[in-house]
Amino acid sequence: MNIKSYYRRNYPHFQISGQYYFVTSRLIDSIPEEINKMLKNNFLQEERMLLKKADSINFENERYFLMKKYFGYYDHYLNQALCGEKYLADERIAKIVYDSLLHFDGKLYDMLNFCLMPNHFHFLAKVGKLVNPFFRIMQSLKRYTSRQSNKILNRSGAFWEEESYDHIVRDEIELIRIIDYILMDPVRAGLTRNPFEWKWSYSKYQTFQKLNPADILNYSRITNP
Repeated sequence: MNIKSYYRRNYPHFQISGQYYFVTSRLIDSIPEEINKMLKNNFLQEERMLLKKADSINFENERYFLMKKYFGYYDHYLNQALCGEKYLADERIAKIVYDSLLHFDGKLYDMLNFCLMPNHFHFLAKVGKLVNPFFRIMQSLKRYTSRQSNKILNRSGAFWEEESYDHIVRDEIELIRIIDYILMDPVRAGLTRNPFEWKWSYSKYQTFQKLNPADILNYSRITNP
């Protein structure tokens, strides 16, 4: 297994070939600054507490669950859409992002599923042979969608928050959980009652509900040897 790590600003981005990535990107100013600061400070405080009490073997595992908890907090506030613009609710903008996510499918990654929300998106993809750092792929995608969207909106300036949340899926159980999480996000946000009726969701399969988890994994192994 080929593993590389890249550092951009203060955030480590790990890239492992042949692994699944869960990615979330959000629009600029989509979380109130006071809430953003509060979440960051609380996370750092809990992380320091973990570092003091956990041994080196358990620290990374405990930190993983801490990051999951705070990701849930962030996504909750994103779904509330308390501030900022909701550009992805504009079908013209949503189509640009939707098409752009699929543009690299089969080229730089194998897209499993994604979902566009009014102020953010989630996607799950399998990265094949390492060519460029994964965050470079995200930079390219966000740069293009930002430029095209700003043209339509007749605006300028930052469109996306610079950093994306990217997480390497640890095991098959987590893979299935994330598939469900992405599909259900419009339901959690009150945008639809049926996740399969949400226009801006994409799945490699017509419906995951009719598939055994092993079928999903076997399909991916076939398409990504």
